[in-house]
Amino acid sequence: MEKIEALEKAGKNLLMGEKEAAKTLINEQYPFRHMEATRRVYTYKQKLQQFKKDGFIDRYSGMKLVNPGFLKVLSHYMPEEFPYHSHWKMEECHNAYWEFIPTVDHIYPVALGGADSEENWATTSMLHNSIKNNWTLEQLNWKLYDACPVVRIVEEVAEKYRIDVTLLCDTNHILTSDYSEVIVVGAGADAVDYKLISICHKGDIVVSQDYGVAAMALGKGAYAIHQSGKWYTNENIDQMLMERHLNKKARRGSHKNHLKGPKKRTEEDDKRFAQSFEKLVLVARTQEGE
Repeated sequence: MEKIEALEKAGKNLLMGEKEAAKTLINEQYPFRHMEATRRVYTYKQKLQQFKKDGFIDRYSGMKLVNPGFLKVLSHYMPEEFPYHSHWKMEECHNAYWEFIPTVDHIYPVALGGADSEENWATTSMLHNSIKNNWTLEQLNWKLYDACPVVRIVEEVAEKYRIDVTLLCDTNHILTSDYSEVIVVGAGADAVDYKLISICHKGDIVVSQDYGVAAMALGKGAYAIHQSGKWYTNENIDQMLMERHLNKKARRGSHKNHLKGPKKRTEEDDKRFAQSFEKLVLVARTQEGE
């Protein structure tokens, strides 16, 4: 049962004078979770290692963040134009400190049973850290950005086989490359996905973690691969889309705590993707007669 359905039915029960039925419904379908405030203290070294690992990218928005020292330099030389407050008072501190200073957050909140370990850490801005608080990504309808984990691998393989590469991002993100063509589109829901499909042609190879984008790419006669290295094919895409739908539905309806957030990318993941991507390139070249 969806949460909104539980609320509606509980309301109807109360209107009908069935208070106990309403209580039972809420306890079973949408129970209250007591959350204790938790504070984690990271060493400067731990935080810097996480920032470098994530490429100073906000994993909740995909936006580029900056080294905190840089903003403080601006405040030192321009205290009135670029004010800083030691206690981060928003009315006395430039917005950039909230929007672009990185911090470490737990992907799945510790208050809900998430692990306090590197596997559950993510770089984000102070602003998004404040907004997210103890909510899950699913509750906020957010997604976890991978900070372009396979771009370097794609470019290395592409350069080896003299293949052109096009990278796409919106105006809220920063993406640069010495090898690939970078196309920047206006910010908007799924704007990058729509642009990708509009320029996709038969025989192209699309790298995406979005099953819907992969399905549309296959429909145009292109090849598609997930960042894990798994190929999308006409034989498996329907099943993958259905599994994604069922998993999303199960997460929305589940009241169980997930003990860990998504796993961090490892060197083995990169090796697996590199091998799979290069194999797909060779298959595509053979089938397209290149």
